[in-house]
Amino acid sequence: MKLFSKTSPAISFPIDTANPLKPTRAFLIESGSAFTLTTTLKDITPFVSDQLSTLSLGNDGPGIDSSAALTQLLSKAHTASSSTTTPPSLTLTRPSRISLSWSAVDSSGTPVAELAGRLWSLGRQTVKFPAGSVHSSHDIPVYPAGTAARADVFVKDSVLYIWAVEDGMTLCRLWRAVDGSKTEVARFVGANKRAKNGLLLVGEDESVDGVVVGMTCVAVLNRLDSFRA
Repeated sequence: MKLFSKTSPAISFPIDTANPLKPTRAFLIESGSAFTLTTTLKDITPFVSDQLSTLSLGNDGPGIDSSAALTQLLSKAHTASSSTTTPPSLTLTRPSRISLSWSAVDSSGTPVAELAGRLWSLGRQTVKFPAGSVHSSHDIPVYPAGTAARADVFVKDSVLYIWAVEDGMTLCRLWRAVDGSKTEVARFVGANKRAKNGLLLVGEDESVDGVVVGMTCVAVLNRLDSFRA
């Protein structure tokens, strides 16, 4: 990737309004403070399945501050997280407070991915997978969509995905760009614009699973924004 590349034209693709996001899984991302050494993703789908089945997310939907349904869902997710003893689906750890590199294990403690970043990389991070991974057959670089762009992009199995940061960390949406249009496949809803804790809603997509969505979402939530617009 060129460090000062032109903005990806996919950012401006029209939205496929016929296929709004229909979440089938929900994860609670908990990171603690900005300097935490551990981030967890808990699958709280069984606790909010009734809400997910009736949740209507339009393509131009508001953030959590003005959405009662999402506010209630996030509240229920926190309640479920505090009451369950089920281990997190993903636990990410880093060696120090200033490190941008994370190692992720699943609920059994098996390594599933790494997130590698450097302070001087101008926002570029890479999600790395072990050989034979069922989540991805290749590493996934995550990088700014263009010079000073607020959005990040990555490619999975030759398909371009866009993490659009639309209202700070209050609302981040993951779009799949195909055939000149984009379809929302996941959404992160945070409590405020600097939130690293929040609800990750994931729809059905054959190319990306919960691990890919979760790891790239953590990359976006922990990115450095000093050089962006």
